[in-house]
Amino acid sequence: MLLTLSVTTYASGTDKPTAKEEVIYGIFSLDGSVKDVYVVNIFSQGNILDYGNYTEVKNLTTSDKINQKGDEITVSTDTDKLYYQGTLEDKGLPWDISIKYTLDGKKVSHEELAGKNGELEIDIFVKKNSG
Repeated sequence: MLLTLSVTTYASGTDKPTAKEEVIYGIFSLDGSVKDVYVVNIFSQGNILDYGNYTEVKNLTTSDKINQKGDEITVSTDTDKLYYQGTLEDKGLPWDISIKYTLDGKKVSHEELAGKNGELEIDIFVKKNSG
């Protein structure tokens, strides 16, 4: 399961604030627990300075080297739009999600569904994360 959020923010640049688009992807297990969360940051060309607490960064557009020093991310590019992905260490999201499965009227786990036939009901519960 995949959940996406899209945000437009401003990151501090060396000369003036740089417009930045950001899409957050949440990758979930079949029970609704969070497996991974990563951010795709989108910038226009130039010298880019961004900040993020990422365990890994990856350039999705060009072969331009992305430099990561602590939470500071820098890259210089001539491309019109630069997309880079940052994997978040903190997997917290604003929602708690759980998924329940019912096969032929009986509650089953996602592990029990492989190779089964019948009437499947999938209930997805979403509530505000209070943590």
